[in-house]
Amino acid sequence: MNQTKWSASVLRVSLGTLAESARDLESAGCAELHVDVADGTFTPNFALGPECVETLRNACTLPCSAHLMTENPAKHINRFVEAGCSAIYVHFEADIHCHRTLAKIRDAGVEAGLALCPSTPLTKIEYLMGEADRLLILAADPLGKETYLPGTLDRVSILRENLDHMENRGRIEVEGNLTAQDAALLSREGADGFVLDRAETLNSLDLAKSLKDYFAAFEEAHVTA
Repeated sequence: MNQTKWSASVLRVSLGTLAESARDLESAGCAELHVDVADGTFTPNFALGPECVETLRNACTLPCSAHLMTENPAKHINRFVEAGCSAIYVHFEADIHCHRTLAKIRDAGVEAGLALCPSTPLTKIEYLMGEADRLLILAADPLGKETYLPGTLDRVSILRENLDHMENRGRIEVEGNLTAQDAALLSREGADGFVLDRAETLNSLDLAKSLKDYFAAFEEAHVTA
């Protein structure tokens, strides 16, 4: 597999066998476990919490990231750091003091991630790019009708051009119901990594095989994209 970094959203696996699924994700080649956290206000649904991170950290050796899809995300940072996260994403749209929040994450000794919903213009984060280690582009509405939005390709391409121009080493990641072919095209446009959250891939009875098939399809599509 090339240098693309793969995270896996544990929201899509069977929570009844979370520890076993985490080990399967690790053996299949995932580099990180991604915990989607939702408060039912910023998004229409509730999802996961720091206890999930603690369970995952005890189940395998993979690092965990928390994607805070919550209002006032700054108040949750310490709890997720204590749970064992190595990276925390906050949404630009949910925090009027995003600059300060990203600094708080970095000061806690973990990587700061800035997440962006599909409807938010890239120009809104121009002055925040230098404060984030990771820039997460959502390719579908968060926990809503999760249909991949084709405009994501242009957003990644423009963001890559801007980061390169700024000599900014922040990583571009994409999350949002991506097929292997979608991911291959996005990779060619400059995405460094992906959060895999495709239900039919992660909710398979044979999770390890399903992931290996996905990665193989990505590699094949990447060559021909």
